[in-house]
Amino acid sequence: MFTSRLLNRYFITGEVALKTPLHIGSGKGDVETDSAVVRYLNGNPYVPGSSFKGVLRSTIERLAGALGYRTCCLDESSGSKCPTVDEEVQKGYLEMQERGEREEKLLEFLDKHLCDTCKAFGSPFAGSKVFVDDLGLKPDVHLDKREIRDGVGIDRDTGTAKGRVKFDYETVPADARFQMNIVAENATSQDLSLLAIALCEMQREGNLRLGGITSRGLGWGQLVDVQVRKIDFNGPPAVVREALLGDWRTLPAEGGADFVKEHLKTKEAPKPC
Repeated sequence: MFTSRLLNRYFITGEVALKTPLHIGSGKGDVETDSAVVRYLNGNPYVPGSSFKGVLRSTIERLAGALGYRTCCLDESSGSKCPTVDEEVQKGYLEMQERGEREEKLLEFLDKHLCDTCKAFGSPFAGSKVFVDDLGLKPDVHLDKREIRDGVGIDRDTGTAKGRVKFDYETVPADARFQMNIVAENATSQDLSLLAIALCEMQREGNLRLGGITSRGLGWGQLVDVQVRKIDFNGPPAVVREALLGDWRTLPAEGGADFVKEHLKTKEAPKPC
């Protein structure tokens, strides 16, 4: 159920351990390559939070239906009545707004009509409950040199290389590790089940794929060292105050495997990873 009151906050941390080189292009080239990877001002490469969140959501959308959850996949052909893609339901929501319906009624409408993934990850009608930081390199990881790879354009009709379409691109080495930080607020048991779907998949070797050119083997990795911490805003005020003022990293942590076993459920019954 949607609510304007803050009820809980989950902190999910972990590391992305690359198994193959990674390419997330910056859209710019330089004197060494046609397509450089995205970098901070200090020169270190990173994974944009928006990119990782997109992979998180698409992973859930691929699997949610098999566990009984409703997902529109941002696709009108899915048959979902989610207002994100259904014009009739969109119109009904906008008419309620024009009539000046109370916030409680609008939230009830969204809770009824939004698909399960849009409830958790946001849509034009409701903000996201899940927030993802940029994934920076682990402090003890140092990349001493750039890796530049050659590529060629492919003619889709013949399957052969196109003439005069050679290019090169930069990759992050396969031994790099990136730090992941996810925050989920007002997460329901259903939202936690959806996150457990993604964590279960991404903690399996090779099931996490980031960036571009993944069809050629780039960007394959695995989520490791996952931990989950929680602040319950329904607890005693003194406990909540202490949790807010202190370092959330000192909160009691639950391992990623335990979190998945606890929350990965179908609509009918729990289902272990």
